[in-house]
Amino acid sequence: MTGRPLRIAVMAHCRHPIAAPFMGGMEGHAHHLVHALRARGHDVTLVAAGDSR
Repeated sequence: MTGRPLRIAVMAHCRHPIAAPFMGGMEGHAHHLVHALRARGHDVTLVAAGDSR
């Protein structure tokens, strides 16, 4: 690995928004995964329901 930031797309559920309070484990997992990857400096795009945050 070269240590450069990656460009990552995370595909989440298209029906349930990624916003607290989470509907289930999948939504919470996607939220925490995106935040952790961004904290490491990666360029992350979340593809999810329109009312996600």
